[in-house]
Amino acid sequence: MPYLETDYFSINYPEYFNIAKQEKAALTLNSNKADSEDNNTQIQINLYKITELDASYISGNTIKEKFIDERLQSFYEAKALESIEQKHQGLTTYVLTALTDTEFQNQPLKVSYFFACIRLNDDYYIEFTAWQSFKEEGGLEPWVLACFESLTITELDKKKLQELNAQHLSDLEITYEEYIADFDDSDPIPEIQAFTIPSNEQNSFKIDGEAFEFDTENCQLSIPEFSKELVLTLRVKTDNVLKWQEKKLLDDYRIDKISLQFSARGIHQSAIPTGQFKIQEDKTNAPYFLHLRKEGFEYSLDFFGTITFKEGWVGFNGYLKPPYSAEPIFDIEVYYKFDVSTLDWSNYQYQSLEETQSAKPQEVRFLTITNPSFSTLPPEVLTFTNLEHLTIRHHSNQWEKERVPFKNLPDNIDDLQKLTGLYINGTELESLPESLGQLKSLEHLSINRSQLKTTPNSLWQLPNLHYLFLSDNQLTHVPSHINLPSLQNIDLSKNALKTLDKALAQQPKLKSLKLKHNPWQSLAPEFNQIKDIDLSIDDKLRLLDFTYLGADGKGLATWDDATYCAQSDSTLVTQINEVIAENNLNDHAQALRSMVKKAIGFTQTIDEDYAKIGNHRFGGMPDLPNSIAYPTFTGWHHEGDKEFIYEFIAQINCEEIAHLQDYLPRTGILFFFLQTVHNIYDSSDQEHVAKVIYHPTITDLQAGNRFDFDEKDYYEMFDKGYRSFKAKADKLNSSPSFYASNINTYYFVGDAVVIKGKGRQFLKDLYDSFEEPIIQKNPFDHAINAYGFTQNEAPELQAALAYKGNPEDWLNLLVVKSVGDFQWGDAGDLFFVIHKSDLAKQDFSNIFVTLESS
Repeated sequence: MPYLETDYFSINYPEYFNIAKQEKAALTLNSNKADSEDNNTQIQINLYKITELDASYISGNTIKEKFIDERLQSFYEAKALESIEQKHQGLTTYVLTALTDTEFQNQPLKVSYFFACIRLNDDYYIEFTAWQSFKEEGGLEPWVLACFESLTITELDKKKLQELNAQHLSDLEITYEEYIADFDDSDPIPEIQAFTIPSNEQNSFKIDGEAFEFDTENCQLSIPEFSKELVLTLRVKTDNVLKWQEKKLLDDYRIDKISLQFSARGIHQSAIPTGQFKIQEDKTNAPYFLHLRKEGFEYSLDFFGTITFKEGWVGFNGYLKPPYSAEPIFDIEVYYKFDVSTLDWSNYQYQSLEETQSAKPQEVRFLTITNPSFSTLPPEVLTFTNLEHLTIRHHSNQWEKERVPFKNLPDNIDDLQKLTGLYINGTELESLPESLGQLKSLEHLSINRSQLKTTPNSLWQLPNLHYLFLSDNQLTHVPSHINLPSLQNIDLSKNALKTLDKALAQQPKLKSLKLKHNPWQSLAPEFNQIKDIDLSIDDKLRLLDFTYLGADGKGLATWDDATYCAQSDSTLVTQINEVIAENNLNDHAQALRSMVKKAIGFTQTIDEDYAKIGNHRFGGMPDLPNSIAYPTFTGWHHEGDKEFIYEFIAQINCEEIAHLQDYLPRTGILFFFLQTVHNIYDSSDQEHVAKVIYHPTITDLQAGNRFDFDEKDYYEMFDKGYRSFKAKADKLNSSPSFYASNINTYYFVGDAVVIKGKGRQFLKDLYDSFEEPIIQKNPFDHAINAYGFTQNEAPELQAALAYKGNPEDWLNLLVVKSVGDFQWGDAGDLFFVIHKSDLAKQDFSNIFVTLESS
């Protein structure tokens, strides 16, 4: 076997492996066997800090548990087989074997894994990873263990390990040249011409050598106040539209004009834009992550190359092509000179102190300092007497564990009397000067992820402060004497607070209060007056009067929870039992049965012809009786406020499904409306974003096709409404999604409590053994009383957090999937949520609506 030695290890590996990548602290070996069975074969060896296993997405209490969880999350549908602790070269080592046996993009995916965590000391570990295609479940080829056993670790001191780890992190930042070189060899990459100012000093815009004419009136270089960036716009036109459309350079919609727009930062040098940006797929890499926007080009084309600013010139050098494609490449070469003396640099956000050195102090109004090395604010900052926004921040891949050394704001910070925004993030700052209270213009103070232990009393007297964010510090106290007449939002999450005085809740304009992750013991009753308090559901129920009084405010009606559960239905419970038996879940049978809901599923069938009035319908128009006006709302319009109609989502005939369930009204019809999907999160009138109308009879309904609306009647709609479908209904089982069960703990009530503590892996495995089999037996397009997939709080929990009450007492009155014209976000689901008491009262006036999407 070939032998390889690095700075910190040596290893033998099979002859048919190639070195795919070798860096100071990382090695990748790939199999070069041509047969398909070895297409997934690879070895990776990396050096890591143990603190990297503390990332928020990784679960576990011990290093071993965290390592296992991180490795399993890194590989698609990987499942653990066996984990052991052993010694390797005298070092504590955690070994995990795992496999993936599933499908990906309709192709079988079968992979065996061998993972090892070799602990070098309390700070560093070596990660050995090997994987291969497998024929028999869990089987490892002999080379895997042979390679691992040959791995010999070099003894290194802590300083050398730090150097290697720093080098590893640096290597992870892929360079532009490596990125370009990584394309398929069949797709030749042309050499990108370096930028030079044209010898004839003439503007030019050429694609594949052919000149385009500049639309000079629309070529601009400016620094708008709203963006605080240098904004470049170049527009050109051509007489050969059809030719370029046939070549797939231009799209089918622009007649003759195309444009390039780019916003640049870190570009100031003596009032002349100076610098170069390397672009891949229309984007730059760190530190700014800027985007090139194009209009008129074929949508699949991206720009690869450089954008250069020099001596008033702007240059584009590179090519256009679809990413990861062997489609033809268009060379692009652009040169344009602007009169930069007209730029207003007072609107510009400087990205470092270095960038301000050639600026006029009176022009510096916005300044961001990233990863400073100083501990005290440099005196020159206080010379920027027109400074309005000052940001001091830490930024790195290790942001959760690292801070910059900045720890002092000077006592004369009040020299910056025009300061309206002060933003400090990821620092060692422990206290603030009393003089901060003299910044009477301050509107936004944000000191997050620092070491703040106290705050000056003067801070709590600032007359114009709108936003106060003090998250992730070490605060134990907030004063009782508070006079913040303009305060609207405050964030005190992730501190050490145990209580808050009522004075904070009594600030006249306070709307939103974030309090999560504090060791709360009590909150004053006055905090019940604030509607938007971000606390865990457990803390809200414990610390606040969180009783839901019903949509009418008169208290709760009684209801029978059993009617919502599938185990009360003999047909449905038989199906559940089949899934349990097929997947060897008998030990948890009753717990799982108790969690399944008795839902009503709807399947869209054929286009609606309105021949039958009052049938189940999704999209189109509602069969409202003449006594009920089509609902409208007031929304913003460029001409002023305007009345818009709600989007019609669905109508459900309650009488036709009365035999399938016992919780909906026995007669009549339900109509579901939505203002617009974007208003779910953006509306100031959240309570009216959705509307559900119940009409107790169907005898006076009128056919919906009598309504004749068009795009201008809607807030945002590209047609006369959603395409309309008839639908058929049936009862079905709905299993919870266990993906975010650590957040949605209310799932585990009653009999289900016993599986709450079974561990993350057990609950994760339930997707394949329980949730997915239930889904396969119960396909549907839309549903009533069904669970929904969520990555965070489930819709029922969101409703409880917003409107009070226990989350288990809320239910999804209607789940509308992305089917047909319905496309909710990234193919998500739309939820109309109601309290069980309101449903029992047949009161649909307090509906919570939310959207769940990836």
